[in-house]
Amino acid sequence: MDPTAPNSGDANGGAAADATAPSNTTVTLPPLTLRDVPLLPSAAAATDTIPNPISRHPYFHPPATFYISPGDVSLRHAFFDLASASPSPLVAYRRAGPRAGVAVDPARARAAVVTCGGLCPGLNTVLRELVVGLRELYGVRDVFGVAAGYRGFYGPDADHARLDLAAVDDWHKKGGTVLKTTRGGFDLNKIVDGIVARGYTQVYAIGGDGTMRGAVAIFNEFKRRGLNISITGIPKTVDNDIGIIDRSFGFQTAVEIAQQAIDAAHVEAVSAVNGIGLVKLMGRSTGHIALHATLSSRDVDCCLIPEVDFYLEGKGGLFEFLYERIKQKGHAAVVVAEGAGQELIPRTDDQKREQDESGNIVFLDVGPWLKSELGKWWKREHPSELFTVKYIDPTYMIRAVPANATDNLYCTLLAHSAIHGIMAGYTGFVPGPINGNYSYIPLEDVAVAKNPVDVNDHKWAWVRSVTNQPDFMKPKY
Repeated sequence: MDPTAPNSGDANGGAAADATAPSNTTVTLPPLTLRDVPLLPSAAAATDTIPNPISRHPYFHPPATFYISPGDVSLRHAFFDLASASPSPLVAYRRAGPRAGVAVDPARARAAVVTCGGLCPGLNTVLRELVVGLRELYGVRDVFGVAAGYRGFYGPDADHARLDLAAVDDWHKKGGTVLKTTRGGFDLNKIVDGIVARGYTQVYAIGGDGTMRGAVAIFNEFKRRGLNISITGIPKTVDNDIGIIDRSFGFQTAVEIAQQAIDAAHVEAVSAVNGIGLVKLMGRSTGHIALHATLSSRDVDCCLIPEVDFYLEGKGGLFEFLYERIKQKGHAAVVVAEGAGQELIPRTDDQKREQDESGNIVFLDVGPWLKSELGKWWKREHPSELFTVKYIDPTYMIRAVPANATDNLYCTLLAHSAIHGIMAGYTGFVPGPINGNYSYIPLEDVAVAKNPVDVNDHKWAWVRSVTNQPDFMKPKY
């Protein structure tokens, strides 16, 4: 008898098959909490909407499914434990995208776009797509670029340039930001006064967590003054430390360029006698670039990130591990994130108090310090043996390059999501993908959310399995 035949093992021709058939279970979902985003006062008070100008586009005729339903939401967590006795409430956000009706008259809109903080691959792409999207999709003609970050709204050298399609045509091919950028200079009243004086009705602020906190303050001041001005923050940070969203733009490009630096360090290490290639990557508070570049490279012997403490001397320490690896392979490659090991580096009282213009504690440079400590260790412990450390810091090379193809696409989707939300009448929000679904997240949520590497997650386990590095847990005696 054929064991694969439908009637095999059952005279009635079905019992055996039913035994292995999947069963359907009805599950009651936990309560859902919608983290909604605010509407402009005028949008909240409006009794009807304006048909979306995209529907009248001369060339593109969207189907009905192109528009997002008012009830569409996305879940923050894509999975949960059915066996949990008391499951946590599900958090949801409004889906990003174009609405069939808009609350903003494009003819009366006056938009300002600004970049703040450090450089990041993709800044110019976001700027270009904001201009193109506002003008081409919605017919907004008054779009201005604000130079020099937040201080550009009020400073003596404030430069507000009208941006058209010809001006921004090739910006996506350029690194940095054409608008210029600065850190600090956040004077709330002067910024809002400058926005009001120039008649802006919508503001697009592109930057990292500090920029997002500034955008929250501006939004609250708009609300306090009863202003009908909308603001959205577009999250930018090379090291991917902004929470809730899947990733921030520029991160994929950063990992790609970081891997090139690791490749160079590996070549230097292999080409030397007892050689170590040391690469410092960006990551003040998170080690995402170091982690992903290590996984992508496969040539890294040790990855040091801010979320995991390490020590140098003694059993189970970094020096012991590197010596064993050099004995085994003849070389080693080490990747260290800039925020790793800060507690090990001696610093003066003044250095402990020092802050940059954005209010961040100034980190000491872990790369040269670790290179120096490696040299001292080898000279002390193995004085008769050759040793070489080649140190590479690609920080500014990574920050300054244009976005790669993946980030360019991502920047376009972020920019268009922001525009659709603003034109729908929303304000005080951040667009971003959550589990791959573009959503609108309240600014205050993003401003306080962190995104550290979860060292209990599978990604860090993958790093440990690739490098076979110790856990750097000091033995207890």
